[in-house]
Amino acid sequence: MVLGIGALAIIAPWFFRWYFICAGLMIGRTNMAQLKEDDVSDRLERLMGPKSASESA
Repeated sequence: MVLGIGALAIIAPWFFRWYFICAGLMIGRTNMAQLKEDDVSDRLERLMGPKSASESA
């Protein structure tokens, strides 16, 4: 039971963040989704590193 409550405490913020983003999109509010998209794009750019000259040509 203690492990279940601990896992719930870790997973719940992640789940509800995505839930509110999806609920907002269903009623036409795109602000939270846009912020999350920008955050994910920034993270992907950092993971991929700077683009080399051969990729941009």
